[in-house]
Amino acid sequence: MILDAPPLNRPSRDGLALAPVADGLILITRPGYCQRAELEASLEQLLERTELKLLGAVVNGVGNWN
Repeated sequence: MILDAPPLNRPSRDGLALAPVADGLILITRPGYCQRAELEASLEQLLERTELKLLGAVVNGVGNWN
């Protein structure tokens, strides 16, 4: 089952609320949408406060590679 939560950089505690019932975290990000330092800080904070494991990452919105 996939549980969807708001972006980490938004003032929401949904990620923390869902953590106890999740086995891990898959990070989905888009280049140019979120500052790297902000993303790293939010992710680090979430992983420190929970027992979630970072399972992987998806980078979407990337242009054509041709």
